[in-house]
Amino acid sequence: MLTFGGLGTMGYGFPAAMGAKLGNPKMDVISIQSIGTKGLENATKSYFKNIEFALDVKQTNKVSNRKVIIPNLREVANSYDRKRYWFGKSYTKDNQREKFANYDYKFVFYSKGLEEQAIKNIFDASEVRVSWITNTGENKKYVFKLGDVIQFK
Repeated sequence: MLTFGGLGTMGYGFPAAMGAKLGNPKMDVISIQSIGTKGLENATKSYFKNIEFALDVKQTNKVSNRKVIIPNLREVANSYDRKRYWFGKSYTKDNQREKFANYDYKFVFYSKGLEEQAIKNIFDASEVRVSWITNTGENKKYVFKLGDVIQFK
């Protein structure tokens, strides 16, 4: 059995099935081709974008009561006009005692009909907030819009 992981490369299945059949001609090979595009008219790979968001927060002993607020990226992606968040996964580790936090989100965004600026505008409506208290008791915060950090490659 050959499979690909959660956000594997689209288009992997057929070549892998061909290779499996060439490697063992007597074996029955089945390739299931689907990215869950039921209901989409003539969906192609170009209509989807992989979006990754990673935030690493490190702090010193001079900081306490750190809080990180990240909006629900599924809700943000779907806030435009239809279901835009296709599938994805996330990982969060926030350890105040060890003075670090890691937030990692990876998902596939259905971008048909949207230019890059329009995608940025969708995410620009949401903010990530990091706040903390210094050892002198001063409240500090850092806020940025998701649309400001999106880069297209």
